[in-house]
Amino acid sequence: MEQMTGEGLKDLKIPVVLLVVEGGPGTLKNTKEAVEKKIPAVIIDGSGRAADMIAYGFKRTRKKDNKPLTMEEVGKKLMSTFELEYDSSGDPPRKAYALLDQLNYILHDPTLVTVFSLQEADTMDIDKALLHALLKAEKSHPESQLQLALAWNRSDIARQEIFTAENRKEWQQINMPSAMETALKLDKVEFVKLLLDHGVELCKFLTVRRLRDLYDDVMTGSTDVEASAELVRGLVEQEKLGVWNPCCSRDRLEEDRVDLLRLVGKVICTKLLVGQMSSLYSEEKYLVRGELGQVKTPRKTGDFENPMQHLLLWAVMMNRRELALLFWRMGRDHIASALTASKVLKSLAKVADSEEELDLSLDLSNHADEFEQLARGVINECYGLDKKKSHDLLIRRQENWGDTTCLAIASSSRHLDFMSQPACQSKLNLVWKGKMALYTSWWKLILSTFLPFMIFTIKFVEEEEDQPQEDSAQHSPAVSPRGKTPRFKPHKYVHRAKRLLSVSWQLGAKGIGPLQAIYNFHVAPVTKFMYTAVFYVAFLVIFSLFILTDLHPIEEEPIGILEWLTIAWLASLLVEEFRQIAAEHPRSLWHKLQIWFSDFWNMMDCGLLLLFLLSLVLHVTVAAGPGFEVVRVMYCITLGFSFVRLPQLFMIHKDIGPKVIMIQKMLVDLVFFLVILLVFIFAYGVMRHTLIFPNSAMEWSLLTNVSLIPYWQVYGELFVDEQDGTTPHGSWLVYVLQGLYMLLTNVLLLNLLIAMFSFTFQKIQDNSEQVWRFHRYDLIYEFFDRPWGAPPVIILGHIWRFGRWVARRCGGKPLDTSDDFNRKFPGHEVSRQQALEKAGAENYLLRNLQLQNEHIDTKFATTSERLEKVLDDLEDIKESVQAKEELEASFYAPPAADVTDSATLRTRPSSATASTSGVAVDLQHRMSNLEDHLGSIKDLLEHLQPTQAPGGAAGDSRGRAGAPQAPGAAAEDRPTVARRPKSLVPQEYSDFPDPDDIM
Repeated sequence: MEQMTGEGLKDLKIPVVLLVVEGGPGTLKNTKEAVEKKIPAVIIDGSGRAADMIAYGFKRTRKKDNKPLTMEEVGKKLMSTFELEYDSSGDPPRKAYALLDQLNYILHDPTLVTVFSLQEADTMDIDKALLHALLKAEKSHPESQLQLALAWNRSDIARQEIFTAENRKEWQQINMPSAMETALKLDKVEFVKLLLDHGVELCKFLTVRRLRDLYDDVMTGSTDVEASAELVRGLVEQEKLGVWNPCCSRDRLEEDRVDLLRLVGKVICTKLLVGQMSSLYSEEKYLVRGELGQVKTPRKTGDFENPMQHLLLWAVMMNRRELALLFWRMGRDHIASALTASKVLKSLAKVADSEEELDLSLDLSNHADEFEQLARGVINECYGLDKKKSHDLLIRRQENWGDTTCLAIASSSRHLDFMSQPACQSKLNLVWKGKMALYTSWWKLILSTFLPFMIFTIKFVEEEEDQPQEDSAQHSPAVSPRGKTPRFKPHKYVHRAKRLLSVSWQLGAKGIGPLQAIYNFHVAPVTKFMYTAVFYVAFLVIFSLFILTDLHPIEEEPIGILEWLTIAWLASLLVEEFRQIAAEHPRSLWHKLQIWFSDFWNMMDCGLLLLFLLSLVLHVTVAAGPGFEVVRVMYCITLGFSFVRLPQLFMIHKDIGPKVIMIQKMLVDLVFFLVILLVFIFAYGVMRHTLIFPNSAMEWSLLTNVSLIPYWQVYGELFVDEQDGTTPHGSWLVYVLQGLYMLLTNVLLLNLLIAMFSFTFQKIQDNSEQVWRFHRYDLIYEFFDRPWGAPPVIILGHIWRFGRWVARRCGGKPLDTSDDFNRKFPGHEVSRQQALEKAGAENYLLRNLQLQNEHIDTKFATTSERLEKVLDDLEDIKESVQAKEELEASFYAPPAADVTDSATLRTRPSSATASTSGVAVDLQHRMSNLEDHLGSIKDLLEHLQPTQAPGGAAGDSRGRAGAPQAPGAAAEDRPTVARRPKSLVPQEYSDFPDPDDIM
């Protein structure tokens, strides 16, 4: 009596279990036959008759050490249960003895019998009872038992029945890696935790083949493929064939199993983490040859140095929240891992949105926000523990995530919330002013820009080396393998102390030299910004004067000094833009250009340079005459672009910066509005021109006549004098059309545009501080990364950098790529930072857990108050019922003295009946309200009860909706007072009658 089961598992033989519900003598016989065949039986106590009899006998035999039952002990209950009659001598019939023999045989092996009580359904689920019976019967090998528990997703039973100290030798023979792989594929998080607690090491578990199988099985499994896995499968197919095909078959992907990991790596690097990672799974060792799911031999070490990183990527791409959180918590580099996971999920959400998978896109976006919140919480906790090391965490080169930094990842994936945190902003403040003191005022910086001798009034900072404490060994950071006991000490090391230094003119004196002070001032990003602003305003003045006074054809007058200065400025800007493209993180030129063009101001620079280049070519080639006006127009448009580019410098201001961002967003709204407006303009323009000037000649002027007048009418210029045309009877219709057109455009469309602008303004204004802080990073990094000087003087900085690079290349010296935004730390310092991250992550998760518990306690307190109110209502109902009974008693049993008045006898029944009916209606109404009240309280308690389950395991936190009901109990039965927590119900109300009995 066995059957096969699967559901993504290997085919598994599972013993059949007998479920006994009520029944008669035949049920007792069938149960005996099942026990003879060693089939475990689950007895539903409380279902009646045979089941109750077996449960009663089971309890009696356990009290008497499993001794057989006698007729004297259970005879009366046996006779009444099966409705047997005593014989003429008063003894039980033979059938009763036969039934007793069957009962004793059933109970002789207690390992085959499990009793499930309906009265205790809150403490034990029926599925738990069935699984408990199978495991207690010891019918299969521990590995089969584990597979069975996996199929039923009952990690609590596996922990209690399989992974016990008594069965240690048995469960140690289980193929743990295979069970772990199955748990990962089926998304059984609690089983993954269970196996990790019992000896599975991820460093040995994760191999290249097993990682390939995880991707392959989830994306092309025989079961229903998850939506996110199907999305990733389409991306892999697109990477393979260059064509989007999310519905590719399993057979199609079977051909790609060999290089599946390579394809996944390309998808991650080129579509999900653009600009962050250049290669992943591209080496030869990631080519897996062989059949899927073949047996893996145990290995001493795995193929991955950091397996949690790769399992985190897998869980994130499959959108498995709990697994992703588990591997994130177990891994290292928590901030970078969380930001990268959020970036992957945001990219997948965009792909899903483009495919009209709106629900999936929303789910992925929410998942991305959760990881961003994790990164934000960890950096805040770390900042509270150690500010200096938190700054180092933000700029440390993440070798596992593409040699980039946390700040760069957050900027590329638009993590506004993370970038607005105090740790990030304080680090930007330090970089912004270079080695100048943070409190250096703006007026002093501005004066120093124009008056160099003011530099010597500025104070500078100098950092000293770390001073490790002598007892640092006893404070060494230690974290458990599961990351539950961080012991990071915030004052474990004496950090670099910052000293304020003034300019000293004496050699050997304490302070900073004049030349060093000048150098520190001019290399600071804030100084570069001020010089750039000054030189840019000068460029606009020179460019404007050139167009106004010195724009002549080449044959009349050669290029003047103003135009040469303009050419020099824009040429240096062109060189700087090429340098920025070359300095982008990705190795691929296409990805470098893609990232560079993603910035709005870079697109403005590109447009400015192209327009000026075209204008210069036209100026050199076009001769004097009417055609030279084209040159003048092109130069004017170029000057307009130059002025439009100026607001980038306003981004540094806290109040003006968000307004510039609003203008950018409103330009997008304006484009959509113009598309709609063009429909109305051409519709009205064509009708108007046809009615006034029929059969017009086909000329280019026709287009302008059709469109220009309707366009200017939007702004109130009506052109009434031009309404008279060649059609005498069409003018009245023109006035009607013009009225409708003005109504639609001036009233409807313009108000629509205002509403769009208002929405955009309010959306940015609500979080203007956050938006400004995010864009501040891009501006500070741009001026930090620039060479010294402003265009066109910046060309000297380019020459200096190029010469230094050539000297290092020729001298064989390694290039120093560490700076204040991307720094490589030594190994011992990285270990300290990772310990800080681990402590911050655990502190943040613990704080969240405490907040959740406080919220639950508040809910329970509210529920207690509501229950007390319900008890008061019940007491009022009880008093009302008693009053009704007294009233009826006084009516039906009147005193003898009142019988004499016959008129009164005739009138009292009607009045008493009316009074009783009113009380009954009032009671019914109050009982209906009370039922609703009790139902809401029951739902709240059922929602809160799993959260308080012991151990907090996901397997234990399932609802009780599936618990069986007693016979005759309706699904909509109201909860009674006896079902409430004992601590909330006074003892005097425990025997209160059911409200239905009252009615």
